[in-house]
Amino acid sequence: MLCIYRLIKTPAPDDTANGKKILKECAAEFFGTAIFVYFGTLSAVSTGSILSSAEFGDVARIFPIAFCFGVSILSLVYTIGPISGGHMNPGVSLMTFFKGEMSLLKLIAYWSVQLFGSMAASAWVWLSVYHMSNDPPSFLGATTLDPDLSSGNGFLLELMGSFFFYFVISECASKIPQFAPIPIGLSLTVAHICLIPFTGCGVNPARTFGPAVVSCFGYNVQCSDVIASSWWIYWIGPFVASLLVAEFSIIQNWMVSVVPDEKDDDRNIAAKQHMDNDDDLSGDDNLSEEEAAPVKDIPIKEETTITQEVVTEKEEAVKHTNVRASLISGTMDHLGDVDMDMNDDDNVNNKPKL
Repeated sequence: MLCIYRLIKTPAPDDTANGKKILKECAAEFFGTAIFVYFGTLSAVSTGSILSSAEFGDVARIFPIAFCFGVSILSLVYTIGPISGGHMNPGVSLMTFFKGEMSLLKLIAYWSVQLFGSMAASAWVWLSVYHMSNDPPSFLGATTLDPDLSSGNGFLLELMGSFFFYFVISECASKIPQFAPIPIGLSLTVAHICLIPFTGCGVNPARTFGPAVVSCFGYNVQCSDVIASSWWIYWIGPFVASLLVAEFSIIQNWMVSVVPDEKDDDRNIAAKQHMDNDDDLSGDDNLSEEEAAPVKDIPIKEETTITQEVVTEKEEAVKHTNVRASLISGTMDHLGDVDMDMNDDDNVNNKPKL
């Protein structure tokens, strides 16, 4: 299993160093689990008292109970999610541990407060309806396996219901955290509608633990009536589901990191083409590295020598130009003197004779 290997090789996160923070998170998990179990199991007790004697009463109870559990978890995840993550479920906490997002010490702390919160909620439910009977009514909403099913059937049902619920939690919490409580609540509603007739729908060891333990304190209740030989399906099923979901999440993240996204490749190709077009439009001002390399590799001494040679050539050209100008000027002066002498001769010849 990749998640087990990752737990061994990767150091656990240091999430218990801040005592005040971990205390705040545990308090949120305690009260969140207690409120969730209280209202969820109270819906089972209330519908059992009103609808159990009516025709099709058991069928009529399914949707109100499922709806109550789903809306309760939706509301509480929005409420305490920013504080503790909104687990309220030992299976969800174990899944977070398998994914390497929680240390073992914090996992134990979460489990402790979740189980105690569930027992406190069940005791409060019994106290709330104590006048109805000396014994806990409807076993305080405890989960029981249908007698017509085997423990193997119950295990598969709890495994699949838990896997569906945890899978929605894992994927939505990482991809759409702002809206994650909505599909989480809806998935729990679906799981309850499907599993209530067969197992009572656990998918949460804390939800099963509290009512079962508190119901054992009833006057005429035997623990075997509530905690039967199939008790393990409500623990092993969710825990195996948490392992499978964590394994799937790790494999999915590994595949995403290895295989690049095609959209990202298209963006990179388009960006490269755009850069090439810019280089073509810029002309000779933007040289490539290969073209610029010979210029950068010229030593400083060679650059100085080349500059001096250019200056010397310019000085020689100026001197040559000056010499040519001097020769031209001297020639012009000489031609001027010759012209004047010829004019004097013409004047002598043209002078009238006396």
